[in-house]
Amino acid sequence: MSVIFRPLLAFILLALSACGGTSGGATAVYGNYEGVIPCADCPGIKTELFLSQDGLFRLSETYLSRSTQPIVTTGQWMRDDQGLIRLKGGSGDRFFAVADSQTLRMYDRAGKPVADTDLDYELRRVGDAVR
Repeated sequence: MSVIFRPLLAFILLALSACGGTSGGATAVYGNYEGVIPCADCPGIKTELFLSQDGLFRLSETYLSRSTQPIVTTGQWMRDDQGLIRLKGGSGDRFFAVADSQTLRMYDRAGKPVADTDLDYELRRVGDAVR
């Protein structure tokens, strides 16, 4: 009986580890992230990103020291062929790389790392991963 049980158990564990919803990778990335992204003409952009398990996202960006309302974008997210998180909605796609289990790193609109900078383009996980 253990001859059948072990391969079956291995198959079940492999199948379950592949289940990540829309995230498409081994690391479950859905959840809440926030950070302050650099801004050319202000102290920064407070950025809050929620990635849901069902493939939807909500991105809120608030320019610091300006009396403006947050810019809120919603749409769908997915993992692309290179493992980047691609936000589809609003005025064009946005890209984030998974730096580690707690951190997303913003990429430029072409899906490339922001070039020649030491500035912090990272969002960090906050609160529970599932909501």
